[in-house]
Amino acid sequence: MFSLRLYTSISIQFNGRSNFLILDLTLNYNDQKTHLFSKNNIEYLVEYAIKDVRDICRSREILYSFLFTKKKQYNLALHRTNKINKNMNISDCIKFSNENPICYLATIENDQPRVRALGFWFADETGFYFQTSSIKEIPNQLKNNANTEVCFYKHEGMIGTMLRISGKAEFVYDAKLKAKALTDRPFLKNFGLTVDSPGLILFRIAHGQAHFWKMENNLKPKEYIAF
Repeated sequence: MFSLRLYTSISIQFNGRSNFLILDLTLNYNDQKTHLFSKNNIEYLVEYAIKDVRDICRSREILYSFLFTKKKQYNLALHRTNKINKNMNISDCIKFSNENPICYLATIENDQPRVRALGFWFADETGFYFQTSSIKEIPNQLKNNANTEVCFYKHEGMIGTMLRISGKAEFVYDAKLKAKALTDRPFLKNFGLTVDSPGLILFRIAHGQAHFWKMENNLKPKEYIAF
């Protein structure tokens, strides 16, 4: 979906009286009209918006006359809005990530993106959990910039399905979760790690947004799942 914001002067006649006001109107257009926004033609977009405004005025029995004699009389702002995925929810994301634990985690170091493959720990209704070590670069990168994104992938047929999750990383210090990490990942004990080891680092993405990608929706606007 796209939103078109029209900000302009407008003169209306209502109940026999003339009124001058500023119109600040946002119009939403569905995917069938998105071809309009691929054209670098402001005049065309304004005319299209005026038509919709006229329809609104007619529905309210308002007589209208638009003052568009000079370009300075309007300012048009256009932006693409995120669509909310109503067909899938966070439970689908939890299931997908747990079933496809090999993922790709992105962080920022100064102005340089860093990405690596890693084995995902687990997800539940409280967030998406990761385990790493203090000797890795990940902890310091996330301390300096908590913004992160992770991509999960399931290969099916020729292409497959991707799940991308973005948000802010939160470090987790709960002793019970550290004990769970050692139970779920017994190889950590071979490195001498214990519940009290400062080298055992846990973090999660508790809030953010996610979206699924498949080839059939490749050219469609992203539909996000907020959590």
